[in-house]
Amino acid sequence: MKRWKVVAYNLPSGGELTENISIQKLSLMVDGNESFVINDPADFFISTTIPRFRQVPVLERNKEVELQVEILSKYEGDDLILLNFGADYRGMNRLKKIFELISSVPDGNYYRKVYKVSFSTRTFPGYYHAVIQAISHGTINTDDIPVEYKVWSIPYAVKF
Repeated sequence: MKRWKVVAYNLPSGGELTENISIQKLSLMVDGNESFVINDPADFFISTTIPRFRQVPVLERNKEVELQVEILSKYEGDDLILLNFGADYRGMNRLKKIFELISSVPDGNYYRKVYKVSFSTRTFPGYYHAVIQAISHGTINTDDIPVEYKVWSIPYAVKF
């Protein structure tokens, strides 16, 4: 057991057990090019040592990054999709942004929605996380239902 080494890890995800809202896809784009596309955080491995696994995205300082997220929601109205990013290793200095709704298309009993947001990486080099929170329209606009939300996260590094 002493020789065990972590060689890769999958991305964090979580939230409440609900079928009324779910994150289906996350795309990270730099300079208009899709760098990462994640359809399931449990199947997306980032390597600590093995090159065949994906590596943590390494970005330039003050670089504009676009995140696009696809949500499946029971609600026709806008859901609240938040981005938390830029926290340092102590969890301080984090920033928040709200995703903007780009499209909403009915899909059976659900609505398939696409949201996007842009953010700039920090001036300070280091390792960070971009955390996406999807909170349902029903949670925001009524107190008759329990809280419905989902969370995905992706690490990134800012170059030294």
